[in-house]
Amino acid sequence: MAGDGSVTTLPSEIDFSANRDASPERMDRAMLYLLGQIRVAQAQVKSYETVINELRALGLSRVAEALTPVFIQAQSDAKAINRIYQDLL
Repeated sequence: MAGDGSVTTLPSEIDFSANRDASPERMDRAMLYLLGQIRVAQAQVKSYETVINELRALGLSRVAEALTPVFIQAQSDAKAINRIYQDLL
């Protein structure tokens, strides 16, 4: 932070310690710089809807991976039981 002995390097557009000019033109440049930085950051962040959808898809995939063999085995067992039952008739 400025004044506490730490060194910060700010872009000239927003370094008011180096240049205290607060003209409308300077403030416009500063705001445009900040807006550009915010847009870059926002472009790199996934929306929470996207993250939720990805987690939902992953969860459903894992459930399917875990349950599919169980259902296949249950279906096979049911067929075997049905054959045994039919043989008894």
